[in-house]
Amino acid sequence: MPIRSFIADDLTWTHALNEEHAVELSSLTRDGFAELIEKATYVRIADKEAGLLITYDQDGDYSSINFKWFCVTYDDFLYVDRIVISKAARGQGIAGKLYDDLFNFAKSKGPCCKYCFELNIYLSAVYQAAHASISAR
Repeated sequence: MPIRSFIADDLTWTHALNEEHAVELSSLTRDGFAELIEKATYVRIADKEAGLLITYDQDGDYSSINFKWFCVTYDDFLYVDRIVISKAARGQGIAGKLYDDLFNFAKSKGPCCKYCFELNIYLSAVYQAAHASISAR
């Protein structure tokens, strides 16, 4: 499954994917979701409408209280605001591929970028399994 940059044509399906998982991620209007994407530092897509990763760095313009805590606490970080995999694509290692892509991006920022966090994890069995497989990296 190829991982690639977000393009404008992705807005409709990624917003729908976000809304399918609004309990875990929080519901956003289409315009609010577009703004979230626009302001993000790094947004990646798993092709065939399979998944989405949205991150911010320390200079991000984002009002999340969790994000603001990292801004006060750390000088250089990447904040994973949301990662979501479509129900049809689960169990294929796509979340791991999105994280691997993010880790490579973090390495490209140099040795200063030390932190990569995810706070918005809904602790369903699906999310627990996905993050358990990644935690060994």
